[in-house]
Amino acid sequence: MSANHNQNSITRLINLNLPDVAFNVNTQYPFRRSEPTGAYKWYENIGIAYNGTAKSLSSFYDTAGNIGSQLSKNLQYGAQHNLPLTLSLPPLGVLQLSPSVTYQEKWYQKKIVRQYNAVQNKYDTLSEKQGFYTARQMSFSLSASTRIFGMFGFRPKSRVKAIRHEIRPSVSANYSPNFNARNYYNSVTDAAGTIRPVSFFESSIYGPYPNQRFGGLSFSIDNNVSMKLRSKKDTAAAADRKVSILDGLSISGGYNFLADSLKFLPIAVSARSTLFEKVNITASANFDPYEVNNIGQPVDVLVWKRKPFSLGTLRSANISLSSSFQGGDKKKKS
Repeated sequence: MSANHNQNSITRLINLNLPDVAFNVNTQYPFRRSEPTGAYKWYENIGIAYNGTAKSLSSFYDTAGNIGSQLSKNLQYGAQHNLPLTLSLPPLGVLQLSPSVTYQEKWYQKKIVRQYNAVQNKYDTLSEKQGFYTARQMSFSLSASTRIFGMFGFRPKSRVKAIRHEIRPSVSANYSPNFNARNYYNSVTDAAGTIRPVSFFESSIYGPYPNQRFGGLSFSIDNNVSMKLRSKKDTAAAADRKVSILDGLSISGGYNFLADSLKFLPIAVSARSTLFEKVNITASANFDPYEVNNIGQPVDVLVWKRKPFSLGTLRSANISLSSSFQGGDKKKKS
């Protein structure tokens, strides 16, 4: 449980987050025997966990009066719950199969109906209804993963003994029914008069669930590259040093067979590595496989028709560097 606040000394706006609660239960195995003999039965590996969060937000200007009424008017609160049900199966040859079922639920404080005002170029609130509202979602998945190893050796006198490449491909079949069609309404959303479904909970703390069902395939491929260096002083194999060249390079995406259009999911690429054993570097990017029209909305035309060797249109990217340093005498204990 935590609480925090931030304020802007120019606008004099103060935001409060009180409280922010997280509650987690580690995976439990309700069907396991208290004193097992031999290997577990398959159903004894069925596990269930829980994690939930709840928070309350509000804000006020310290230059205005009636701080209490400001806090009450601007109060937002909500909660979300997540119940994953998993099953650990023994390996099937080189494949590891993992079925799972996940139930999610969100709690909201109010329903809001908005519509775009083309004259003033903003959204107007048409109605706002306080109360206790819920939305839920379930997903079913079956994933298969494996690991592929490759080794490239060098000459006996080379400082580099070998370079090792590990590939971890994973494919999963997923299905999520649409439980949230009733939580959407049709509204004008831009100056062109475009009408699209908008959620009553669009501006809530935890956001809405999507208004669509999903039935498709998802994939991911992760790579790891490392090398082994011989010690200059010690010829024993135990003295060899392992150096990571690439901690991870992954690409993931998917395809929704049940969607009316835009069936390909965005493609995500990420990489992570460590420089000089001190500097951690991570980078990621998201690519949209579809073209957009003149107002920036995606259309059902793949970028690959125009650029066959492209991942898609870059939508976002970030890179971060971090390191840590510690002083003191290395000969002494920390």
